[in-house]
Amino acid sequence: MIKTLVFHIGDPKNGSSSIQRALFDRRWRCDQVRIAPQHELNASGLANTLLKDNRPERRRKLFRLKQDWARHEDADIGVISAEFFAKARPHLLQLCVHEYLPEHADGVLVLASVRPHAAWVASAYGTRVKTGGTLTTLSDFAAQISQRPFLDYYPRFARWKSVFGSRFTLRPFVPAKLHQGDVVADFFHQILEGAPFALQEAPTSANSSLSVEEITAMRVIQETWVRLEVPKPLRLALGGALGRTLEGLPEGCTRSKLRLDQASAGALRTRFIKDARALDNAFFGKPLMEAALDGAVESALPEPQSLEAEAYFTAAQLVEMQEAAAALVPPLRADPQAWRNDYRFRKAPGSKYGKAAAGIRQRQHIDDVWAQLNRLAGLMGRVQSEDKKVIT
Repeated sequence: MIKTLVFHIGDPKNGSSSIQRALFDRRWRCDQVRIAPQHELNASGLANTLLKDNRPERRRKLFRLKQDWARHEDADIGVISAEFFAKARPHLLQLCVHEYLPEHADGVLVLASVRPHAAWVASAYGTRVKTGGTLTTLSDFAAQISQRPFLDYYPRFARWKSVFGSRFTLRPFVPAKLHQGDVVADFFHQILEGAPFALQEAPTSANSSLSVEEITAMRVIQETWVRLEVPKPLRLALGGALGRTLEGLPEGCTRSKLRLDQASAGALRTRFIKDARALDNAFFGKPLMEAALDGAVESALPEPQSLEAEAYFTAAQLVEMQEAAAALVPPLRADPQAWRNDYRFRKAPGSKYGKAAAGIRQRQHIDDVWAQLNRLAGLMGRVQSEDKKVIT
C-alpha cells in the first residue's frame, strides 16, 4: 500500500503540465524513496467531480479506482495531480479522502504552487489564444481578468490551509525561490523531503509559451476556425497540437517574448497589491508576490506590443494561413474524433485513446490532419523582417 498520498492541485499556469509529464514518463530517479504516480497523465476527470455536487456517481467511480490504486501500489509516496483541483472545495476533497482513502485521511498532503499575478496574466493569455479561449488583446485580457476573483489568491489558499493545516504546502512560482530554479525539480524536492534525486532532461517543453509572432498568427488561425464554426473542444485540441508542433521548428525563427505594457501592469498592481501582501504575510514571510508586482511595472513596456498579424506577416502569408486552417475543417467534420483521439494518445502514450484509430482509412485521415498542422506551424514560423523580407 502507498504510505503517503500527495494531491498536487496546480495552480493553473504553474508548470503542472511539465510536472505531470515528468511523472508520466518516470523521468526521476531516487534510490531512497519510491514514488507511484497516477496511471493517467492527469487526474482532471477526478478533480472535475469535485466542482459540482451533481456528479456523485462519477465521483464515486473515480475515487474507487484511486482507492484500488493506492491499496495495491507498493510505494512510499503516491501522487495524484490535476490543476482543476485548484477550483475544488477543500472540505469536499477531505470528505472524499476520508470516505474512499481512509488509510490516508490523517496523513494526506496537498501541494500547490502560485504564480505572481502579472506573470500569470501574461502566461495565461498566450495559452487562451492558443486554445481559442480568447481572441482579444493582452491589455483587454488583463482588464477582464481583473474583474474576476480567480487571481484573488489569498482567500482561496487560506481555505486550503484551514482544512489541511500543516499538511498543505504553497510554493511560490518564482525561479529564484524554486529548487534549482525549476518548477519540476522543486516539486520532486518537496515531495521527497530533500532526499537526493536526479531528473532526466525532458525531450520537449510541456505547454511552452508562445512568442508574440506566434500569438498573432494563432489569433488569425483561431478566428478562422471560429468563423467556420469548429466546436470549441476541437479548437482547443487543434490549438494545443499546433503549439506542440511549433516546438519542433528549427532555431533561428524570430520570436519575441510577450510583455505587459505599463498601463496594464500598473492596473494589475493596483488591483492585486492587497492580495499579494496578504499572501506574502500568510505563506511566505517575505514580500515575494508584492515584489513581483513591482517588478512587473518596472519591466513593462511603455506601450502595448502590436498583436496585429499584419505587423509580422505579409498579406500573402496571412491568406495562406487562413486557407490552411480552413482546409482542416472538412476532414475534421467528417470524422471529428479519430484525430482528436490520436492527439490525446500522443500526449499520453498507453492511454485508452490508442485503440481509437486502427483502421487504414482513419490512419490516412489522421496523417492528413497532422500534415496540415505541420504546414500551419511552418507558416507561423516564417516571420517578415522590418524591410519586409521573409525570414525562414
